[in-house]
Amino acid sequence: MGKRWALIAATLVALVVAVSCYDEEGGRWEGGEEGGTGWREGEDWFLLQDSKHVVRTDAGDMRVVSGFGGRFMKSPMHIGFITMEPKTLFIPQYLDSSLILFVRRGEGRVGHIYKDELVERRLRMGDIYRIEAGSAFYLINAEEGQRLHIVCSIDTSQSLGFQTLQPFYIAGGMYPSSVLAGFDHLTLATAFNVTEAELGEMLTRQMNGPIVYLSDTHSPSVWSKFLDMEQNKKLAHMRRIVRIREEDLKAEDEQPTWSFRKFLPSIFKRKEGKGSKTGKGPDAYNIYDRKPDFQNNYGWSTALDESDYSPLSTTTLASILSISLR
Repeated sequence: MGKRWALIAATLVALVVAVSCYDEEGGRWEGGEEGGTGWREGEDWFLLQDSKHVVRTDAGDMRVVSGFGGRFMKSPMHIGFITMEPKTLFIPQYLDSSLILFVRRGEGRVGHIYKDELVERRLRMGDIYRIEAGSAFYLINAEEGQRLHIVCSIDTSQSLGFQTLQPFYIAGGMYPSSVLAGFDHLTLATAFNVTEAELGEMLTRQMNGPIVYLSDTHSPSVWSKFLDMEQNKKLAHMRRIVRIREEDLKAEDEQPTWSFRKFLPSIFKRKEGKGSKTGKGPDAYNIYDRKPDFQNNYGWSTALDESDYSPLSTTTLASILSISLR
């Protein structure tokens, strides 16, 4: 009971800050001025003042507030704030931590690998969606003239390192670095059936950062072509980047760069002798579509657990408590 309450309390703090108190433009407290309770310049007690950029490009950014471990939570929960400009893509990647996305403002799409199939879902304001640790995913803001703001809880219980958020970019290059950068080029060229020159181009082509524009007015982008592919071709493309035989990975066992290799077989490995499936992944859950559990003149609250949204059954964050204050 104590552990569960600690998790609820931690999530409560995160979402109160995220949904009610954060201004994405300036990263500041929006509390009322009359009572003098808002954050002032120079004060160091407010949590979001310690947020740090983990991604920053012309097309968007991501800030993370690091959580803390303790008696009830051996692994800290981090809180992320993603802002994406119109017509942008957060390029395919996977994390060593699970994510729970909450769309605070705007609309977008998420694509990720679920049980060896590519699942895409449209997300709208109020939607909650979970992505498992080690599941390759991407985010798209295809809207014109509208930023996409996402708040995410980052569950590090399955993380390789408790104090870090570690992304592995499937289609990286010079910036960000590709997940394949540490492998021997001859081995990769053989595995992909390409020349070493072609492989070198693949590993150096991406230079615009993890969040990129899709429109040709900003830069001609291969990502527009990727998103226009049929679903099975997108899935094959995402698999192809990291589908290296396990025996090849074992040869790199002594290199710290590949300490995460145990994730790879479970991400994209297809069962031998079976064709592609058209399995359906989970849908998003919108907290604004249900009646609040509590409401008065000062605001409302809604509690969400695995009985409401089944993907929460496999996460450390067994409950989500959303509060909106007027």
